[in-house]
Amino acid sequence: MQLLNIHLRRIHWAISSSSLLSYPFCTDYFKDEEHELNVLAKLSQLDRQPEMVNAHFDNLRHMPMGKYFEQLVFFMLKNDNRYELMLANHQVREGNRTIGELDLIVKDTQTQQREHWEIALKFYLQCDSSPRHQKLIGPNAVDDLARKMEKLTKRQMPLSRHSSIQYLVGAEKTESRLFLKGQLFYHLGKAFILPTNANPNHEKNWWCHVSEMDEMLSSDLKWCILDKPDWIGRHQRNVDFKQLSSNGMKEHLAKHFESDNKSVLIVGMIQTENGWIENTRGFVVNNNWPHNTLRN
Repeated sequence: MQLLNIHLRRIHWAISSSSLLSYPFCTDYFKDEEHELNVLAKLSQLDRQPEMVNAHFDNLRHMPMGKYFEQLVFFMLKNDNRYELMLANHQVREGNRTIGELDLIVKDTQTQQREHWEIALKFYLQCDSSPRHQKLIGPNAVDDLARKMEKLTKRQMPLSRHSSIQYLVGAEKTESRLFLKGQLFYHLGKAFILPTNANPNHEKNWWCHVSEMDEMLSSDLKWCILDKPDWIGRHQRNVDFKQLSSNGMKEHLAKHFESDNKSVLIVGMIQTENGWIENTRGFVVNNNWPHNTLRN
């Protein structure tokens, strides 16, 4: 689907990409084929007159990428007749103590079924060829998938059963779901094992140590570095951008890692009649990763 507006492109990826995991409690956005067609038509309509979209996101304060991702989902829900957004970013309190924040509760306007969604956007690198979630680590080795799933399933997803939430939305059953999107990155050129309960269709990319750059930088592509929130969705540029040759990217990364251990997400771009389109992406990490992280 060709969309010009960057926020709408990210929304399209958010609602169309595969869930990272395939647990029964993981949810997709679309309820059925008719719903999907209606939503795609709505995105096309908004893309033709994007003023309202731009005004909405321009008015948001600066926020971390995960919160911005939530806003992308909220925006779509509010413009989708299939859903009624009942609660969003609601703090759950006991007395003077906040015990958590519930991401959202929606109602399917056709079935009247209520669902509580916890929204997560994660990018993990598999550090060893193992199905264990502990081996899927954040780019700067601060967190891992096992700890994230523990928090989501044990602390976040039960929030909709709290009495204060039932008082607000009614006592009827509310199913708790996990809206989990993102990408997993596997060591370039190494054997890998799919993680336990990984969605077979999850988005797979690569990572390499800075010393392995020669193996992954194709001279046929133009390269650029992605900063957040450009990690979201397939990268696209309709105009010229700061691009590097493969040798230029190697030099840039070598210089970066002389003084900084922070992992870098890069993309290789190809030029098409519709502009520059991402062809491949991966993280380049310091040679001691995951033992060296952000903190030098």
